[in-house]
Amino acid sequence: KLLDEKILVAKTLTVDKGKVVVNNNGRSKIPTLPFDLKKIEIDNVQGKDLSVAYKDKLNECHFTADIGLNKADIDPSFDIIKTKFGSVHGNVRGFYYSGNNYHDVELKSINISSSKELMQITGINIKPRIGKYEFGKKLGHQADWMQAYISKVDVIRPDFDNLLRQKLFADKIKISES
Repeated sequence: KLLDEKILVAKTLTVDKGKVVVNNNGRSKIPTLPFDLKKIEIDNVQGKDLSVAYKDKLNECHFTADIGLNKADIDPSFDIIKTKFGSVHGNVRGFYYSGNNYHDVELKSINISSSKELMQITGINIKPRIGKYEFGKKLGHQADWMQAYISKVDVIRPDFDNLLRQKLFADKIKISES
């Protein structure tokens, strides 16, 4: 299929202790494959102890993850919206995000299991980078200032396809000990 139809088919793809760093300075593009593929089909994709980091002019994000995808149908452009899979399971640890909104967000872990129809987020910590009075002065007016800790959030029966498209649909969201 690879030579005749330009379709890459594999039983298993395993990446162990990989590191992905994206520094988006506005001039770079996500690299394309060195050959022209129409489709990528992999029965079992496993990522173990993957270190992921992203940074641009305003945002910074990093985490470590173990991830498994079954029946992955990946678009060669690596457009997440065109990606489909049968099931997903994984664990994200040490998630950190800092953007331009004067807050940092830390998550202890995110556990995902499509077979259990559950996504569980633990240790959510939203920390302001500056004090509340300095925040108001910086903005030039009084504004809401927030510091929060939530021990656990269970997302029950999430729609994983829409989650890839940055949309959260679920049967139930349960927030514990905030």
